[in-house]
Amino acid sequence: MDENQTLTRLLIFTDNIIEYAIDGMRVFGGDFYGFRRAPLVLYLDGGEHTIDLRLVRDVRAMGGVGDPAIKATFEFQTVIDEVITLDGSAIVSTIVDGRLASPYASVTVCNKGRDPIELVGFKSGEVSERLQVLRLSC
Repeated sequence: MDENQTLTRLLIFTDNIIEYAIDGMRVFGGDFYGFRRAPLVLYLDGGEHTIDLRLVRDVRAMGGVGDPAIKATFEFQTVIDEVITLDGSAIVSTIVDGRLASPYASVTVCNKGRDPIELVGFKSGEVSERLQVLRLSC
């Protein structure tokens, strides 16, 4: 890589792809079911790159109606924020008599930076408030 060239940080979404390789680097674990919950974070330099895809058609996963066809998506997005929560990923229990039925909830947090993060915990306020991150250290 040229010293004047910078790396671009990308999110790669691989809907309905079981496995792929970029420039010979194999990545097992594409997003076969198309949930879009865990994109790969990759740093690429400018120029041409080779992408090899492994596709599988599964009647149970894709239905057995119509002509056998595979619809796959390989999408790149430039990374802007280091840490995000995935929109629509919050799963909170039912509210019964003004109280949450369970003390547990789930939120997908995606670290798109180079450094590891430590997610210490969540805190819930009033029922009308959303869950809030207590501390997120980067």
